[in-house]
Amino acid sequence: IFSELPSDLIINLDESKCYLENLNGELWFRGKQNLEFFRIFLQKIKEDRCKKTGRCIFKEKGNVRLQLSKLNCISELSQYAETPKCLHEFLSKLNVAA
Repeated sequence: IFSELPSDLIINLDESKCYLENLNGELWFRGKQNLEFFRIFLQKIKEDRCKKTGRCIFKEKGNVRLQLSKLNCISELSQYAETPKCLHEFLSKLNVAA
């Protein structure tokens, strides 16, 4: 499937580093990587909130009922998402046309 790399291939790491540094950080990763980072970030916040002692972010302990895994992350978080106005408009037009 993949051909062999040419023997005269030159990889310039400085050029690649310069290219990536000038990009917006959100463009470095694919969407699934961003989602995984966000899932882990939320888990860490949840752990801090639920600790009995030694919390760094929250002053008081609390209970959080969010169970995120790689498999259920999108479906679990979608219930908290706001539907954008443009999607409401699109669905309304689609419903009228049907």
